[in-house]
Amino acid sequence: MDIFSSERFSCCNNEQIVIAILIPYYAVIIYWFWDWQMMLPFKLITAFLHEFSHAIATWLTGGNVLEMEITVTAGGATKSKGGIGWIILPAGYLGSALWGMMMVIASVDDLATFAFASAFVLSLIIACVRFRRNVPLRLVCIFYIIVIVGMGATQFYTSFNGLQFFILFTGVMNGFF
Repeated sequence: MDIFSSERFSCCNNEQIVIAILIPYYAVIIYWFWDWQMMLPFKLITAFLHEFSHAIATWLTGGNVLEMEITVTAGGATKSKGGIGWIILPAGYLGSALWGMMMVIASVDDLATFAFASAFVLSLIIACVRFRRNVPLRLVCIFYIIVIVGMGATQFYTSFNGLQFFILFTGVMNGFF
């Protein structure tokens, strides 16, 4: 009997079992390599999602986002005017966790992965246009748009599920932030 067979695990299909095994594996990899330079693009997108969550909370509570900044050290700041402060302040961490959760859930299914990736690319385009003065933010957005579109095309035309694994890795990373 295959270790990943659905006879052994009646709750999940083979793809879901692989995802469930990859989540703790990715968590260990992220923890182990956190300070390595190769993790910087993932740290930057995580910082972007954190700051973008502050911006979304500001907009939803009637405020105006004046500026959103991401630094090359994976830090950031969102400057806003108006809105409800006690909602905006925790929105960074709560939003980052929500983004991570949506990525993990979306990575289980091809259609959900493509739908999430499309919404994510749209968010990146909005941020790239709206906050175009911040060069690191623009570079992160453009880099991730290229990677997601490239991996999406690869997954669409081949049997390689790179986009799913990429979205899953980014989702697990957001769970750490």
